[in-house]
Amino acid sequence: MLKRLTVGDPLDPKTNLGPVVNEAACRRIMGVIDGAKSQRMGSLALGGNRLGDGLADGYFIEPTVFVDVDPKSSLAQKEIFGPVLSIFRFKTEEEAVELANSTEYGLAAYVQTNDLKRAHRLASQLVAGTIHINGAPNAQAAALFGGIGLSGFGREGGKAGLDEFIRVKNVGIA
Repeated sequence: MLKRLTVGDPLDPKTNLGPVVNEAACRRIMGVIDGAKSQRMGSLALGGNRLGDGLADGYFIEPTVFVDVDPKSSLAQKEIFGPVLSIFRFKTEEEAVELANSTEYGLAAYVQTNDLKRAHRLASQLVAGTIHINGAPNAQAAALFGGIGLSGFGREGGKAGLDEFIRVKNVGIA
């Protein structure tokens, strides 16, 4: 499926994946990819390159997938904010939750399942600010947005987002 993604101009309706934000981000993400390859943090299954040809003047990185990633590696433990996916093997639901919660970051978590009870059970166990079930889009103006742990610097959206700008003070005078 990732091979079928169209990388290019984000204003083109046919584009699935646009550029990263700037040259510094592009270099940082490529450094993560190159480091993961050279330090064998996992096996590169797809991508891993900066795109050339008509996209060479932009900050385009092809979708990149690593499999059998070491859960303790920096590839697994850091937020990359780029088109890089790490895939882990697990045998039980409990092991999957443990892997997902084993990082200091918690911006978002994703669950793919046909079992609604499992979806609710996992959502309650995952330590993240947003839980996406089956790709559900949670980015709505009134929805709370923010992370947990090192991803947690406040909340945006909805009433909780407004509360970030309010300072409550209690004054008593006798």
